[in-house]
Amino acid sequence: MVRKEQLATDPNLISIWYHDHKVSIDVMRQMKKHLYNNFPYSRVFNDQQHLMSYLGNKLVIKHIVLILSMKNKKEVESMVKLAKHHSQRRGLNMLPCELRMCFSSSGVESIHSHIENSFNSIVKDLKQNERLSPADTTQAEDEEIPTDEAPCFDIFNSTSKDSWLYDLNNESLKFLLFQSLIEVLIRKEYNSNSLEHIWRICRRDYMSNDAQIKKINELAAAYTPEVAINYYTQNSCLFRLLSKAFRMEDVDRIYGFGCYLADLHKQLEQTGNNQRLNQSEDIKVFHRGKKVARGVAQQLKDSKGHVIALNGLLSTSTDVNVAEMFSGQGTVQSDYQSVIFEVHIDLRAAKLIRPYANIKELCAFRDESEVLFFTGFVWKIMTLNCSLILKSRDETALF
Repeated sequence: MVRKEQLATDPNLISIWYHDHKVSIDVMRQMKKHLYNNFPYSRVFNDQQHLMSYLGNKLVIKHIVLILSMKNKKEVESMVKLAKHHSQRRGLNMLPCELRMCFSSSGVESIHSHIENSFNSIVKDLKQNERLSPADTTQAEDEEIPTDEAPCFDIFNSTSKDSWLYDLNNESLKFLLFQSLIEVLIRKEYNSNSLEHIWRICRRDYMSNDAQIKKINELAAAYTPEVAINYYTQNSCLFRLLSKAFRMEDVDRIYGFGCYLADLHKQLEQTGNNQRLNQSEDIKVFHRGKKVARGVAQQLKDSKGHVIALNGLLSTSTDVNVAEMFSGQGTVQSDYQSVIFEVHIDLRAAKLIRPYANIKELCAFRDESEVLFFTGFVWKIMTLNCSLILKSRDETALF
């Protein structure tokens, strides 16, 4: 199972579905699946006042696709006019994709087909709009496009998109399912064939790159469990392919890297435990800098006060200047924003299920003062200013 890219790739886009009546569980599931599969970020409303209040706020996102499920056509026209008025007051662009979608009782298959055809129409309109207005969605020449967005993991969907986080207020089941898989992988016993399988994956993916094949062979010859952290922090095939596996939610690939994940987990656990024996501070503060799509920034803003989890391993630093460098502060930005995470971990309250450690003495780039968190940490978004403050939560509450 490998996730596909969402069909609407504009990083500055949000889809909003408003329905004025109680839809069935099946229709709700189908609509959310298509919203999730086709758009970088989506919101669902069934209260007109809440929707208008949301549109009236200062949003990070700039482009909106509005989908309305309303029985009365006149009410649809009134809602579109009202939504455009609220969005224009905030300088938002309501794309020409307003869609009235009604659900009759003509049968499940007919409704499913209607939903799919409607979303196909939306995507077609979006692509046409991109061709007509390329300047709105193209990157500035000197702006680097982020390529390592961390996705959330949906065990039930085989086609979906990259996403930034789990909002555990709504997605705790998906998070727990994924962590169950990780738990199996890090506790499983492996042999030399398991490690060789990883190197075969690397060689296959870089088979046309002789320089990389040579590097892979060197890494394979020198690898021991004691260098797992060092290998992860290098600009190597292991880091790139493992990050891609998490990003695309490639279960087969993640399973194939289980041996290395187990080594990485064990070394992080041992290193972190040794460090905490000699520390006196109860609260630790770290920073992470990242350039993210506006849709991701909007999702973070909407999740203030929520409990979240970031997929994949989380790399932070004890040096805020390093975080600022990685955030791209001061560079030209169009559809992307610089975000600095201020990560608080309270050892008095947090019961750690997953390890973290200061890996400065083990990593390939010691001047980055890196602190690495294994996948599975649970955070609460406390405040959002120029930076984002995450506070550790008791992970056992979810298990």
